[in-house]
Amino acid sequence: GLIFERTRNNPNRNAAVVAHDDEGAANIFRMARLFQENLPQDMRERPPMRYSGRATMEWDHPHNSRYVVHTVKTGDALGKSYGYQYVHGSEVASWSDRGNDARAAWVSIANCVPRTVPDTMVVLETTGNGREQFFYPLVKRALQPAYRGNWQVVFLPWYLDANFGLPVSASWTASDDERHLSQVVVEKTGYHITNEQLEWRRGIIEDECGGEPALFRRYYPTVLADCFELTDKRYFPVAAIDHYERQAQAAAIVGDMEGTYGLTLPQIVSNEGGVIQVWVPPNPREAYILAADTAEGGPLGDFDHAYVVEKKTARVCAALHGNLDSDE
Repeated sequence: GLIFERTRNNPNRNAAVVAHDDEGAANIFRMARLFQENLPQDMRERPPMRYSGRATMEWDHPHNSRYVVHTVKTGDALGKSYGYQYVHGSEVASWSDRGNDARAAWVSIANCVPRTVPDTMVVLETTGNGREQFFYPLVKRALQPAYRGNWQVVFLPWYLDANFGLPVSASWTASDDERHLSQVVVEKTGYHITNEQLEWRRGIIEDECGGEPALFRRYYPTVLADCFELTDKRYFPVAAIDHYERQAQAAAIVGDMEGTYGLTLPQIVSNEGGVIQVWVPPNPREAYILAADTAEGGPLGDFDHAYVVEKKTARVCAALHGNLDSDE
């Protein structure tokens, strides 16, 4: 609604909405047309409409603004030959479905939005879809401490919707899982989930999600991590993961390694967004185990991981976590 309002009320604006499939595109355009058709009579006529088709609305001169809905399957040609002030990407975590080249489509239309012009806006929204290869890396990068770009991650959990609640009886009691969920939310956000909201959650899990809490976490995430679960089933219980997260301590040293490998001893240079963390400095009298899992390299691949564990105590002494080039 906001992008339609900006386009309709301001002259010489171009807006594009990019849907994940044809059905989504048609639905989004129906909503925009509904906005236009339900304006007061004088607003429908001023500015006058030049053209309204299946996926495009254009207002007549001198307004000259344009609102268009695309699908991501346009690929590398998306948005070319136009400049846009407003872009809305819809269900972007599903852009790569059916073999679509989500990244090519995104790079094409993103470069149609000028950075130096005021009153521009780009919004990417989606339902979670695991760690797919387009949206997840964008979010992962934007959350890095060293990130200096323009993206801001906005997470809207299910419990913020006042309609998601059902009456409960006087004898209603929360399960251990529900009490743990409520505790996590309070610790992370200060929000107190009500019993009515938990009752609504029970019904959705039982009926719409076939008794699978993992499916609820995907479509109704409670914390951001729920959006990016690799599978619908977790090997480790949520309570165990949260327990060890609370036990974790901040590293004594965070930084990146610099130096000429093989010629001089590399040094760790302090950097708050660095890929190396050290909790316990090396002791030449101790034996250590090094475990590593490399990825394909580059900013869009999975993270590279390495851990140094003290053999005698199994204590994690140092870790590497980041997107590294293959030659590193």
